[in-house]
This record gives sequence, C-alpha cells and structure tokens, in this order.
Amino acid sequence: MNEVLKKPVFWWYSLLLAAILLIFLLGYSASPLSITLIFLALIFLPGFLLSQIGQTFYQADRLGNLVSSFASGFIYNIFLGLLALVFHLTLKQLIGLNLLIIFILFIVALILDLRREQPSLPRFPINYRFLLLYLALFFYLAVILMTVIQTGGNFNGDPLYHLATMRKAVAGQPLSLDNLAYLSQQYHPAYIFSVWHILLAETAQIARVNIFTLWQQIPIALTILVFLVWYWLFLKLYRHQFLASVGLFFVAAYIYWQNGYLFTRLAVPDTLNTYLWLPLCFALAIKYIFDPKTTGKHLAVLTFAVGVMTVVHQTQWLYYLLVVGLLLIIYAIFKYRDPDFKPTLEKILLALLGNLIIAIPVFLIIQLKGGTLTEHLSIFQTLEPVLRNDRFVKWDIFLKLAYILLPLVLLFSRKNKALLFILALFLVGPLIHNLPGVKEWAIHHLSHVFIKRMYANLGWAPAVLALIFGFILLLIDKSLSKMKKKIRYLIDSLLGLIFLAAIILEASRETISILGDNLLGQKTFAWLNHHYLWLLPLVLILTIIIFFGQRSNQKVGDFFCLDEPKEVLGATLILLIMVFFVITMGLGHLKLNFVREMANARLFHQAPDPTHEVINFNKFGGQATIDFINHNLPPKAVFDSTDANYVLATLADIKMASYTFESEPTKKYAKIYDPEISQAERMALIKDGRIEYILWLYLTHGAQSPFDNYPANFQRIYSSNTAAIYQVINYE
Repeated sequence: MNEVLKKPVFWWYSLLLAAILLIFLLGYSASPLSITLIFLALIFLPGFLLSQIGQTFYQADRLGNLVSSFASGFIYNIFLGLLALVFHLTLKQLIGLNLLIIFILFIVALILDLRREQPSLPRFPINYRFLLLYLALFFYLAVILMTVIQTGGNFNGDPLYHLATMRKAVAGQPLSLDNLAYLSQQYHPAYIFSVWHILLAETAQIARVNIFTLWQQIPIALTILVFLVWYWLFLKLYRHQFLASVGLFFVAAYIYWQNGYLFTRLAVPDTLNTYLWLPLCFALAIKYIFDPKTTGKHLAVLTFAVGVMTVVHQTQWLYYLLVVGLLLIIYAIFKYRDPDFKPTLEKILLALLGNLIIAIPVFLIIQLKGGTLTEHLSIFQTLEPVLRNDRFVKWDIFLKLAYILLPLVLLFSRKNKALLFILALFLVGPLIHNLPGVKEWAIHHLSHVFIKRMYANLGWAPAVLALIFGFILLLIDKSLSKMKKKIRYLIDSLLGLIFLAAIILEASRETISILGDNLLGQKTFAWLNHHYLWLLPLVLILTIIIFFGQRSNQKVGDFFCLDEPKEVLGATLILLIMVFFVITMGLGHLKLNFVREMANARLFHQAPDPTHEVINFNKFGGQATIDFINHNLPPKAVFDSTDANYVLATLADIKMASYTFESEPTKKYAKIYDPEISQAERMALIKDGRIEYILWLYLTHGAQSPFDNYPANFQRIYSSNTAAIYQVINYE
C-alpha cells in the first residue's frame, strides 16, 4: 500500500476524483457554471478513462490527447444512448448505468496505470514566447463566451422540435425509437435515433434543471468545445502554433459575426455537427492520415467518430465522405512521386471507408423503421432543382476572398501535405454545383438541404485567410528579425501605440468599425462580384507559374515554408491590429454583453427558467391545460390543435399528428377546423393522422367549435376560459 501511495498516478486519480465530487456538489446550485461543468464531466471523464485503458492517446500531442478524450467521451455517450434505445431503458436507469460504468472504468484505469511504469498523463507546458498572443486570444474568446452566457440558447424554429424530443426523454417512459418520435406514424431520418437529445436530457436530470433551462445554458459548454476543436484542427492543418492562433481568431469572429447567433444554436444537431463534430472528424482524419506515428487504435477512434454523425445528423456525414474522397483524388494527382505515397493513400482510403461498418447498419435500421428512407426519397424526387446560395455573388466577402486566394494553398502543400485537405474542402461545393446533372441528382436523392447548406458547412473561409495572411505576417517577422534590437523595440513600441489608439478610437467614436465598413463593406462586396472573373484566373495562373518554379528552384520552394515567428512580439501586435480591424465590423452586442457579465456575473448565479419567456401559455389555456394533459391523458397520445402545435409537445409527453410551423400551426390537417367541410371529410383527415385528441383554442377560432355538433365522434373532456380538449371516440 505504501508503494501505491508513493506513485504520482495515485494522487493524479485522487485529484480527479475530488474534482468529480466537487462538480456534482456544484450541481445543486443549478448555475450556468455547474451545468457546464456537469456536461463536460459527462463527456471528458469516460473519454479520458477509455483513452487511458485503450492507450489511444497520441505521442507528443498533449492538446490532441485532450481532444481525443472529448471524442472518446462523446462516442461513449452516443453509444450508451443507442444501448438505452435497444433495451428500452428509462432515463433514470440510463443515468444509473452510466455512473456505474464510469466507476468501473475509473477503477480499471487506475489499476492499469498503477501497473504501468510511465503512465501517459496529459501535461500542458506553456510556450512563453507566445504568451501575449495566447492572452489576447484568451481574452477575445472569453468575451465571446460572455455573450453566449448573457444571451443563452436560441429557441426559435427547430429548437422547439428538439425540446419536444427531450420532453419525451425526461417523462419517465422507456426510451425507444417510437417513444421519442415527434410524429405518431412517421420518422425523420436525420433524428430517428435522438441520442443527442438523450444526452441533453441526461444532463438536465443530473443538473436538476428543466429542459428549457438546459437548452438555454448548454451553448456555454459547446462554445468552449468549439474553440478547443478548431484550435487543434488548425494546429494539425498548419503544424504551426502562430498560424493556429491566427486561424482561431478568424474562425471565432466568423462564427460569432454580429450577435453570436450560431453559438446560441449549437445544441441543434445540424449546427452541432457543422461547427463542432464535423471539424473534429476532419481533425482526427488529418492527424491519422498525415502523422506516421498513428496506429489502428487512432483509426478506430476516427471510425466511430465519423459513424456518430450518422445518428446525430447524416448531412455532415455525406460532406465528410465527399471531402475525404476528393482528398484521395487530389493526393493521388499531386503526391504520387512521394516515397510515402502508398501508405498515406491507404490511410486516406481507410479514413474514407472505415466508418461504413457503422453507417450501413444505421441506414438499414432507418429504412426498416417504416420505410423511412424510401419515403423521404420519394419526397425528394418531387423537388425542383432550384436553390439559393450557390452563386458566387451571394457569398459573404470573406468566402469570396477565400475562393479567390484558394489556388495559393497549393504552393504551401509542397512542404505540408495536410494543406491539400483545404483544396478538397473548398472544391466539393463548386464541383457538385457545376458538374452537369450532379446537383439535380443530389437534390433528388440526398435532399435540397444537402445542397442548400453545403457552402455553410464546407465554406471555411478562415482556413484559407488565416494561412495567407498568417504567411504575410511571417514574412514581416523575417524582416523584423533581421533588424537591430533598438530598431525592433522602436517598431514594437509604435505597433503597440497603434493598437492602443485603435482601441481608444473604437471605444470613443467607433472609428475603426466605420473604416472597416468602408473598406470591406458593400463597395468591396460589389467590386469583388464585378471583378472575380479575372481575379481568380489571375491568381490561378500565378500559382501555376510558382508551382512549377518550386520544382526547379529550391529557393522558391523554401520561400513558402511555414516556420514559427522569431520576433514574436511584432508579429503578434500586427496580428492583433489586423484582427481588431476585422472583428470590429461584426462586434454587434459584444461590448454590451461583456459589460453585463462583468456587472451581474450570471455564470455563477442560479440559471433562470426561460419557459414562460419562450412560450405564451395563454394561447392554450395556461398551465392548467398542460397539467390536465400530463395527469389525465395517456403518454404519447396523438394531438392536433388550432394554434398550439408548435409548442404543445415541449410541455407534455404527447405526439403530434404533423410537423407544424408557427405561421401555419396545422398545415397538414388545417381543414378539420373548417366548419364548411363535411363531417365525413373531417373524419377522414382525423383518421389519416390517427388523431386521438384535439385542442381547440377560443382565442383563435371562438368558443363555438365544430366538434360540439358531433357528440358521436367527439367528447369534450376539458374546458377552460380559453381552450377545450376533445377526445376522438369514433373515427366512422
């Protein structure tokens, strides 16, 4: 026992256990901080333990090991959710099983590490040369996070459908595909498994908050994860700390733009995959493919990570296949002479196809569940192949610049093969949209959403802009490093004064944002639209000339080699000035939310319940109506309503007859409320939707309803001053 106590690993695990207990004790406060920590603990703890047991950590990549823990933990939770669906566990049973498994993993990992001579525990040394850069980056990301804390999750549109699924998960009924489905007789192929919703519901139960509070606060944790994943992605892509920091500056500003809207939507599965899980899968793929030290264990993590996309939201899985497939072709074209060409090509092929061992069973289950795939394919066949957002003139100015500068990326790929990934990423969209017949085929077989959101998912403008502008900064750094110290100090002081003056001018007169709007506003937008047809070919021709020059002249090849800056202070100050100039255009309420968070410290106080802010209870008879449904009607009863469909399923454990919209609450079955149609036609519609209960709202259609005239078919079982509930007792 004394020998065990002397081992550092024992005390590391003791510290980990103490941190876990502290996090769950903080859970009693129900603050945004405690909710965030509980969610992160549910992800990172099993992920770290599994990585320790399986030894899937990377060599000499400590940040990568943290990301690997996140990936493994998320995969673990998703597959645990699938297990709950298969065996119809309740949420409480799932939580108990989860905690039991984590306890077992903890004991196993501790025993194995005690037996190992040198356990691989992650450490994070600080490179003090980049201290100013890291401090500035941390401050900027913290300010963005404060905006997310102040605004909370966004509830408009799709979130209400996802909250309805979470409501079913926390209701206490067994978790199954049928019980979690929004509709009574149809499944949405993208959300049929609802495992992400189960994880959110599990977090809400452990944190002792309702689903609305959880949805409002969960973007805080997801925003932190977005920052972590994107920084590591850029680190693997550029193999350069300075450029990775530039990339994170740019991508944070790009996602935040104006009001941080996308950060507040991160809990939506589509947004989650777009800005967190798809970048993570790409980062894992880049690491596996281009790092010669990676093994089959790392391929397994990548395979399961990509497979997870098929049960969270399949659209991004398709994008992954297209990008990695195109990377395979591009790599074969440009790197066939390299000595490691064959093993690298094999790795790309495995990264592309390995996930099919998960994807194929997933899609088979989706199809077997009521023919969901073929049903939706038949819907896709009727769509017109006309879409927005597929023309250059409609893209934002940063995406335009990225496509114009894209050919230059090829010049850097000679020394860094991973940069070919950027070419594959950016070429998928133009190829799909412009190859004859491809777009039309994709719309009819993969949905209009797949095409419409392609540039939003794959238009990573910061990846190109950070590389090009970061390279310019490195050239400036080379010039500064050749100067005498006194001159460098003078230039650094001048740059510092310029940066300080820019902050003062922006704070007092908004001078910088006005200047930014003038330089990168509508005039520049219009100019690029008018001139891109010669700008892009010009850059392409220049790239081709330099590319062949690299082969014949060693100096030309070395010119595009990316090295860390030598005179870091000067390069950092220039970067901060440039970034400040760009981000002031899209600050929005950033300054206001920073001041608010510093004043009220919302992160540390009890999270408010936003339910009554999100939902107007007066529309459907108030809380009494919801209480009646929850206490007197069977779970999963099928409802339709004149005006409450949009929110009803978020408050009660019921199913809806059709998808609805706030502007058209009962789009599919609206005619059943029309007093002019025949009773036979009305009952045919009700039978088609298998509607069991109807909520009639006086505020919308008046107190007299057509259902009172047919007591043989409808029985009024509830009445209030504003609403009535009818039970369908006879479909004939």
